[in-house]
Amino acid sequence: MYLSKYFRSVRRLILFVKQKTKPQHFLLIMCVLVSLISALAAVLLKLMVFHIEKAFFDENPYSVFPGFKSITPFIGIGISSFLILKVYKRNFIKGNDTIIYSMIKKHSNLPFSAMYSPLITSSITVGLGGSAGLESPIVASGSAIGSNFGRIAFLNQKDKTLLIGCGAAAGISTAFSAPIAGVLFALEVLIIDLSLNALIPLLLAAIIGTLLSTILLGNEVLLSFDNLQAFDYSRLPYYIVIGLLCGLLSVYYTKIFIKMEERFARVHSATGKWLLGSALLGVLIFLFPALFGDGYLFIKSITKNDRIVELPFYLRNVNDGWLLFAFTCLLLLFKVFATGFTVLAGGNGGSFAPSLFIGALVGFVVAKVCELGFGQTDLPVANFIVAGMAGVLSGIFYAPLTAIFLSAELTNGYPLFVPLMIVSAISYLFAKSFYPLSMELQKVKHRTMLHIFNRDHFLLSTMSLENFVDSDYPFFTEDMSVKTVSEKIKETTKMSFAILDNENKYAGLLTLNDLKNVLIDNDNNWQESSIKDIMQKLEPLVINNSLAAVLERFNNSELNELPVVDENYKWLGFVQEKYILELYRKEINLGVLSEL
Repeated sequence: MYLSKYFRSVRRLILFVKQKTKPQHFLLIMCVLVSLISALAAVLLKLMVFHIEKAFFDENPYSVFPGFKSITPFIGIGISSFLILKVYKRNFIKGNDTIIYSMIKKHSNLPFSAMYSPLITSSITVGLGGSAGLESPIVASGSAIGSNFGRIAFLNQKDKTLLIGCGAAAGISTAFSAPIAGVLFALEVLIIDLSLNALIPLLLAAIIGTLLSTILLGNEVLLSFDNLQAFDYSRLPYYIVIGLLCGLLSVYYTKIFIKMEERFARVHSATGKWLLGSALLGVLIFLFPALFGDGYLFIKSITKNDRIVELPFYLRNVNDGWLLFAFTCLLLLFKVFATGFTVLAGGNGGSFAPSLFIGALVGFVVAKVCELGFGQTDLPVANFIVAGMAGVLSGIFYAPLTAIFLSAELTNGYPLFVPLMIVSAISYLFAKSFYPLSMELQKVKHRTMLHIFNRDHFLLSTMSLENFVDSDYPFFTEDMSVKTVSEKIKETTKMSFAILDNENKYAGLLTLNDLKNVLIDNDNNWQESSIKDIMQKLEPLVINNSLAAVLERFNNSELNELPVVDENYKWLGFVQEKYILELYRKEINLGVLSEL
């Protein structure tokens, strides 16, 4: 009751401001508000994880026992799974694909509980050792904040989508203190429309997120490296090799994760998924302690110490370089399994941190191969690690610009823009040659049957077929005579008519031309015929068809209007091509004008 009264007060205040300001100014105010709240949510998540880790591992006397860190993810994933399935249920969103799908098919509406549920579940999952990242939950929370504040203010879908982008950009900027990466993430990963009207709010969101991160979390960059070297063009072949390896590992990550999703989908019991995934994750963490948590401390340690610091019990007294190298390669390969077990068992987290973890190890492995195999000890290991991070991030998310700027901003690696660009481009092109779309966009395409990067398809996807259906058309049953129908048609100006069967379901189409061809025939046999004999058995449009598919039907048809039915073949009305094209041209013109 208290919360309900609070939100009614918030809505009244927002609507009051809306009445007193111009539309463009109000939208900017909403973008700033959403960005502030999303940035605070990201800060809150970081603090929650910090205090959970402190309580369980820094101040807990039992944490020194062997295997303790293999048990806590079991607890964290179990609690997270319970909350997702029993408390938040169908209102829980997980993954960027869910956000993009909501923008396309749900008018940019995200559940209210999604503003806070990703924060709670991911803090428990990762805080207790789940091998995943916090960035995806941060994006989910920020996007839901944008969506719900847009609904409070009764904004249209286009403006709500912009608020979703602002929430996501603010969240990423706060998490990494990386403003440019936050903007590019919204543009590349969430496919927010790139126009001047959208760019300014996204920039403001990124600035707000970065400033709040600096003020509330400190000004230390998360993975600041103080041993980076300037780019040496003689090292170019190394970066090309790193780019190819990053592309290969990105394809490996995508393929394994998809296979794991298919295997876990066969386990129908949520408890079974939790027990299976948590047990396997516990074994991996016991054998490879570096897989515990998001892995950022591990990345920093290998950069500063030029070696694997957190070794398992069976390698602590081993000095064989090649054996340690083999262990590093296994660690790199098993990270995707650890992340998959965490997320698919019921925990909440994303692939952002794992991609940076794997990329860092790719750069580290290349440096170690050159050192052990060829005696090269003067290679810039830190440079290779940063380049590898950008490469795998680019190859998994298909977001090369985000990868370049995030790696540079995250590590203070601005002098490495050229190698970062080389590695990111090679990895992206390599991965794209195997999978045309990223993992998340593959899911979106499967659910929507849209060409995600086709601007026409994507623009049409934001509009629904039901908005164009006109039910004010006469309809006839198939047992009616031609004479009866011809008499009734005199009372209307419509050119097409639906023919229904005895169960009032769509049976066929009758056009005025079809009827005229019969009436002008000299043979008077038509007077004895039923309308069923002359109607066209034309396949109708289904109400859930995308507008891109509808226009494709019109292109392959001589008709200017087509019948529409629901999933049960109940006739709903007709849709006319001209109205779809009018609105489409209007949207295109608005987009062009906004960029001028």
